[in-house]
Amino acid sequence: MQRKAKCSLEMSNGVKVSSLMYLKEYFSAEKVLEYYYDGRLVRWLKDRGYQKEASLIQNLDDSSPDVMVDICHILSINYGGNMKIQNPAFQKRVAEKKILLKQLTVNKSWLDAVARVAFNDDDVKEIYANGYNAIFLCGERFHIPFEYGNVGYSGICDFKPDIVIECDIYEDLLVAGIHFENVNLPYRLRNIQSSSSGMLGYGLSLI
Repeated sequence: MQRKAKCSLEMSNGVKVSSLMYLKEYFSAEKVLEYYYDGRLVRWLKDRGYQKEASLIQNLDDSSPDVMVDICHILSINYGGNMKIQNPAFQKRVAEKKILLKQLTVNKSWLDAVARVAFNDDDVKEIYANGYNAIFLCGERFHIPFEYGNVGYSGICDFKPDIVIECDIYEDLLVAGIHFENVNLPYRLRNIQSSSSGMLGYGLSLI
């Protein structure tokens, strides 16, 4: 019978760790948090016989801002950085979106920018609420709030989404600082679709 391959966890410096000793040595809070939210940390621990630690981590409250503190305590990791999680619900959604995005692309620029990728209208609202002014749209149709000023939007992953926005003339979008790239705007607003040079200030040039 063929043995099931054990998953490895890649840290932010590119090192793939295969034991708890190396996890502690090359520890990356950002990556471990990602693996916690997407379930790979628990699976990794179970694969290596750390059943007790896996069970404790699996039963943590993933909405707690102290979840990283708890993980480090369970794994006996001494980490001197700030382990308070700002907006854990948003961070959990980022991990979920990364799984979805990996099914659509291997583009590293998009994967690295996953916090700014929206799959639905709720994602758009959460991304804006967390202070981002460049939002990548990965879906067929989005309702864009006109009150979100000074924001750039761009369709990615072969999506050129239809945009619904409460705005009568394209000059109002210009005044509000709302820019679009690679989307289908309502006919009355199509004059606003400009070249990518107008988007550089919003970080959309990585597309």
